[in-house]
Amino acid sequence: QQRTSSMAVRFFEEMRRYYYVTPTSYLELIGTFKTLVQKQRSMISGKRARYANGLNKLQETADQVAEMRVELEALQPKLVVAQAETDEKLKIVQTKQAEADEQKKLVQKDEAEAKGQADACEK
Repeated sequence: QQRTSSMAVRFFEEMRRYYYVTPTSYLELIGTFKTLVQKQRSMISGKRARYANGLNKLQETADQVAEMRVELEALQPKLVVAQAETDEKLKIVQTKQAEADEQKKLVQKDEAEAKGQADACEK
């Protein structure tokens, strides 16, 4: 209340108008102050909830990453085995491709000879 009184004196000095602190106006001031405090509390509470939610999401993500790392480490030996099998199959396919290319050359040669013989027979 002293601060309110000193502000009333200052208001008079600057504006040359009196401001009387009545019980009603003082209660209204207290009500306004309570409203402002409540708004600030709700704003801070909302920000705190968002912050806590963000921390929870970060923690969940960190847990998921840790689980994925464990799974990846567990699958690493299988990956090595699968890579070796793939390399073996690739070598087999390359060998068979080379054999198929040789066979294709022979077939083309035979085809050319047969075509030549067919042309000779037609004449």
